[in-house]
Amino acid sequence: MREWAFADIRVRKAFAHLYDRDTLIDKRFFNEYEKLYTYFPASVYENLSNVKYEYDPERAKRLLAEAGFATRNAEGWLQDGQGR
Repeated sequence: MREWAFADIRVRKAFAHLYDRDTLIDKRFFNEYEKLYTYFPASVYENLSNVKYEYDPERAKRLLAEAGFATRNAEGWLQDGQGR
């Protein structure tokens, strides 16, 4: 998380919003699992106040734009202002 571009919290949050867990559970895991928001379910270590990141590609786009990833290269990949 110290490396470029993941040093920016907005980039990390954007990736969290791009992970479609509902579809994965449905299509890949045949609804055999439940969506959890903790590594420690039903234990004293479960933190119910954890932020719940849901699949939201539009919010991810906004977060990436705020972090400076607003332009696209010739291949369609988002780039920051320095062309990375």
